[in-house]
Parts: sequence; structure tokens; C-alpha cells
Amino acid sequence: MAHDEQQSDMKKQRKPFDAAASSVSTCPTGSNRSAEPVAEAEVESSSLSLSSSCLSFASRRLRRRRLRSSHARVPLISVTSLYNRLQTSGVVLVDCRKGADFSAGHLPGALHCPPLYTGSHLSALSCAGQMAKTVDDVVELTENAKLREKLERRDLIEVVVIGGNHTGASFLYRMDWGYRFAKMLVDEGRVFSVRFLAQGFPAFAKKYNFMLVSSPLWMPAEEETDRKQQEEPTDNTASSPTSSMQFPNEIVDGFLYLGNFWQANSAEVIDALEITHVVNMGAITDQRNKFEHVEYLDVAIKDNVDVDIAQEFGPTIEFIQKAASQNGRVLIHCVQGVSRSSTICIWYVMLDTKCTLSAAYSHVLKCRPLIFPNRGFMTQLIANERELYGDQSVTEDELELLQNGLLPPIDRSGSALCETFLP
Repeated sequence: MAHDEQQSDMKKQRKPFDAAASSVSTCPTGSNRSAEPVAEAEVESSSLSLSSSCLSFASRRLRRRRLRSSHARVPLISVTSLYNRLQTSGVVLVDCRKGADFSAGHLPGALHCPPLYTGSHLSALSCAGQMAKTVDDVVELTENAKLREKLERRDLIEVVVIGGNHTGASFLYRMDWGYRFAKMLVDEGRVFSVRFLAQGFPAFAKKYNFMLVSSPLWMPAEEETDRKQQEEPTDNTASSPTSSMQFPNEIVDGFLYLGNFWQANSAEVIDALEITHVVNMGAITDQRNKFEHVEYLDVAIKDNVDVDIAQEFGPTIEFIQKAASQNGRVLIHCVQGVSRSSTICIWYVMLDTKCTLSAAYSHVLKCRPLIFPNRGFMTQLIANERELYGDQSVTEDELELLQNGLLPPIDRSGSALCETFLP
């Protein structure tokens, strides 16, 4: 009884919980390190300690975010993907190689941005001093007025940066000035899309040497301006069929190309790509050049939704396979290279790699963004996929998404279609 009365008196003496007097930290990093109450004289210093702890926590989070940003990688592009991308307008090339390499050979319209170093007493190509670290440094140091203007105005949407690397080894190209400049653009959010040519310019030059131009190591400013103006397309040239698509797109590495009638009619294109076989899907034949060393297959077919293009699958695939057995190169075209010829390319990729229609379409679309087979041709591809595999990877309701690149591709486990080219 006396024991119960004693416990009752102790409960009456207890005070309600006082957060200020508690040793339990309200900071996210706090921990219950002590159960001892804090003396009133220590309350103020304890509050300051808690505030400092919270600030320290926030600082650590900010540092971690910056660290993750500094480790962000620049997306890469292969030489073949760059070749395909150059066949459509919009991409801006920034060539970060040294002056001698740039003068020896570069892509038309490329903006030259050699290694830049801070310090007013240093030349732009000096190997002393500190390399430019920010885009603003580049703006201040570059001698390329057009590049400076685009960077200042943020007038860059899609950029491909070419570096001085001679190999695709990541531990080497990440030390390259070009990669560092591309990373500045990524980290500072200056452009919508940035990619770096990881395989190096020599690999591109070896495969697509016919696309390069050269310039003297030095020339007066007036002559340099005239040369750049000559390299840039004018309104008149941009409106012609051959200037908007100078070369056909490469669908299968070094073998299968998809283009238009004007490209198939161009001796320059045929010779540059070493084309040996041409599949003509319905384009006119009486106004074309027919080259003696090229073997032709002419298919009379119209681009209508009710046309049976599937009946042409057999002869065209047989012709393409014959070219492959002879180590030849095939150019498939119609008039614009959009519907009829792209349908044949998609079907060939499906048969050659045992992949799905979804995967084949996505691959050809990535190589040539212009493709858009009519709905009748697409439904026939669906039917042939079902006949080939007993199943289908896309429904007719999903065709619009697939053809606009909005449907993620689905492939088969037995498919040999892999990432033929880097992104």
C-alpha cells in the first residue's frame, strides 16, 4: 500500500515533455545519443549545434548532387549514325581538333573550336596555362565568331562534337578537349541534345572520306569568310532534292542503303558508296541514268494502300541476297524513299536477323527518320510477321505510335538484331 502511494507521488512530480530541454535531435541527421536532460544554460548552444548539423546535412546533399552531375556522361554517337544524321538538316557540328587536323579534312559547315586555354598572354593553341572550364570561357577565348554567337544566343539545339581522339577507348577520349567541351554543354544545359563521336574522326574519315573537305592551314580573314560561305547551303540548294538528302541512309553496315530516285540517278552517289545493285520500287525508268557496272531490279508498283506489295517480297529479297553473296552493295529506292522502298528494307531486316516487325521498323526509322510506309503496306507486314512467327509484335491500333517512333520496340529471344550502330 505504501509502495503504491510512493509511485503515485512520483507521477505527480513528473513534468510534461519539453522539446527545448530534450536531447532528441529534430534534425534529420540527429540521433538519440544521450538520455541526460540538457541544462538551461546549454539550450542556446544546443540549438546552434542542431542548426549547424542541419546545414551540414543540406550541404552534403548539395555536394552529392553536384558530384552526380560531374559524373554525368556525354551520350555517344557512332560514325555510321553520324553519317545517317548528316543526311537531314538541323544538326550542328563542332570540330574540336587542332588546326592542322581540321585543315587536312573536315565536314562541311563544321564549327572549329580547337583547344582553348585561359590567360591573355597565351595563344589559343598553347599547351601551357589552364584549359577552358566553362562555356563562358569558350565564348571569351574562341576566334570562331559564328560559334561564339551561337553559344551566346544559346542558338544550338542538336550538337555533335568531334574530338581529337583516335580511339574509342573511354579512358582516353574522356581526356580529350572535345569530350570536355561536350561535357560543359551537358552540365550547363546549354543545348537540347549533345553527342560525342567516340570512335574518333579518323574512323569516320576512313569510311566516309567522300564527304570531307579541306582548307589551307592559314588564309586571310576575307578568304576564310568566303570559303565558309561557299560551304554553307544556300536557299536555292536547300530546295533541290539532292541537297536535302545528299546520300542514301545506311541500313545495314556497308551493304544496304535506302534513298530516293535522285540519289540512284547520281554517278557521284553510286561511285562514293560503291553501289553494285539497285532495287527500283516504282520510280520512273525512262529518265534515269543506268550505270553499266550496276545490276538493276525494276519493280512496277504504285504507292497505294490497296496495292499488294507482299507479292514483291520474294523477288526483291532474292535479288538482295544474291548481291550479298557477291559482296556487293545494294541501294533500294522509290521516288522519295519513304514508303515502298522502306517497306522492302523493313522486311529484309526482319528476314535477315529473325527479328520482329516492331524491332525492324524501329531500326530502319533510326537510320532514316523519313520513312513512313502507307497503312496498307504496314498491315501486310503485320500479316507476314504473323505468318512467319505465328505471332505479331504490333497491332493495327499501335501503328501510328510505331511509325512516329513512340512505341518501344519488342524483339524476339532468337533475334540477331542488336545495336548495329551506337546511338
